[in-house]
Amino acid sequence: MHKSSSFIVIWLVSLFLLSWCNNLSNNQKEARILDFGGTHKADSGDYTGAIQDYENAITLDSTYSTAYFDRGEARLKLGDHTGAIQDYSRVIELDPTYATAYSARGITKLGLEDYQGAIQDFNNAIQLNGKESSYYLARGESKYNLKDYTGAIQDYDNAIQLEKNPQYAAVLYSSRGQVKIELKNIISWCKDLKRSLDLWYQLAGNIIKELCR
Repeated sequence: MHKSSSFIVIWLVSLFLLSWCNNLSNNQKEARILDFGGTHKADSGDYTGAIQDYENAITLDSTYSTAYFDRGEARLKLGDHTGAIQDYSRVIELDPTYATAYSARGITKLGLEDYQGAIQDFNNAIQLNGKESSYYLARGESKYNLKDYTGAIQDYDNAIQLEKNPQYAAVLYSSRGQVKIELKNIISWCKDLKRSLDLWYQLAGNIIKELCR
């Protein structure tokens, strides 16, 4: 997007936020504008600039959980796992019902090979929102790394039942099949692999039909 166009978009959104958030203080309104600006920078790949905006937003409103979450995401992009976990933890302190914050912290712990800590976070996320397939997938990966293959398969089963997107479902079947190899269940692995390939072929076919009308 051209710089002038980007400025116009931010200006218009800022006006909207100022008019919409009438019940907020001036500092709280400004914090939301800064957070939006930070997200725009993050979307453009300027994570350092985004973090500065998020920090300014937090300075104005230290209870604004979205700014902490967004800063955590930007910190993670820059490889600051410790800082990301601290921000996600702060979000959870402010809003214990924020399932996505538990999941984000769990994924970060998974990347750091803290599998038990990750599982606990995914447990909390699932307790808050048991309809999100990605939570089961991530918990299944954590259990797989702990060699809890039966638990991993159960999580992949749940994820497959919930997932409606064929592309993601193909990944889930492949992941479940990988666990079945560890259990020496070759026949069942072959079934999962075939189902995964069928979904990929179906997806490719749909793309071809769309592009080659």
